[in-house]
Amino acid sequence: MLVFKVILKEIESEPYSWILYSHHTDYVLEVFCGSVAIYEVPILLNNAEKLDYQNNGRSCIEKLSQKVSNSIEYQNSRKIELI
Repeated sequence: MLVFKVILKEIESEPYSWILYSHHTDYVLEVFCGSVAIYEVPILLNNAEKLDYQNNGRSCIEKLSQKVSNSIEYQNSRKIELI
């Protein structure tokens, strides 16, 4: 298995809620989830989400982070592993 260390550049964030990173043309959204125990859920934005962010900015990231935070099923279907 090949492992690459990717350097992500922070674009913007909402403290204690989410951080949006970029890597070349990709975006990674890291959402902080949970109530008693806090855990991070990184997701890779798909093409529609990238376009939405480019057109509408921060508001679409806030909506997406809420969707991730509120649904374990959504977290499990979108979560990526960062090394």
